[in-house]
Amino acid sequence: AVLVPSLDEGFGLPVIEALAHGTPVVASDHPALREAGGTHATYADSPDRWHSMVTNLLDPAAQAVVRNRLRRYEPASWDTSSRVLHEKLRTLVD
Repeated sequence: AVLVPSLDEGFGLPVIEALAHGTPVVASDHPALREAGGTHATYADSPDRWHSMVTNLLDPAAQAVVRNRLRRYEPASWDTSSRVLHEKLRTLVD
């Protein structure tokens, strides 16, 4: 698993990289990390929740759920990202 306890984050590339490699992610409940991980990562907002999430990763039944969730993960491509950005920028100048 990859643990991302950031309190301030620009985007969350470690989250995307981990998920792209099929690695479970537990991240801080921060908007940038939620945007990067979506429903494929899990989020913790307190020490007790961190403990619970990490402990949960040790449970074989929970591991099966995480593996199933990660099979459906597909990060956006750079081509798609640049196309969306270009379209948004065009709406500003048109």
